[in-house]
Amino acid sequence: MTNKDTADYFLYRILDANMNRLREGIRVVEEYFRFFCEAPKETHLLKNHRHMLQELEEVIGVNNLLNARDVARDILRDGATGTELSRSSVERVFTANIRRAEESARVIEEYCKVLSLEEAVVMAKKIRFDLYDLEATVGLSGSKKD
Repeated sequence: MTNKDTADYFLYRILDANMNRLREGIRVVEEYFRFFCEAPKETHLLKNHRHMLQELEEVIGVNNLLNARDVARDILRDGATGTELSRSSVERVFTANIRRAEESARVIEEYCKVLSLEEAVVMAKKIRFDLYDLEATVGLSGSKKD
């Protein structure tokens, strides 16, 4: 995949951006559970999901993702919104990042369907639903540190 104007190029570009967002979001949430909540079960689950992302990248094709990466062409690379520039609490950092990860997992799931990457669809869906469960765990208690 070298032509930067093919449908596959744009699909892999979407997947690359969302793999990065998913990895970053999971890492921020993992640190929340590890240091703020001191919750080993959740921390290990998220760590395992970060490792699962490596498998997901292999299923999608690491070279396909890297060949489609074009940061200079990204029309939103310099466009941070006001809510992205500040967070009023640790809980808001958690919420912003778990939702970011959930959304990215869904994007990966949907666009992998177009490429007929069924294994990737299943993996992204599992990650997404595990993130929903983690969000509910924190939401029910106000914070996991209770």
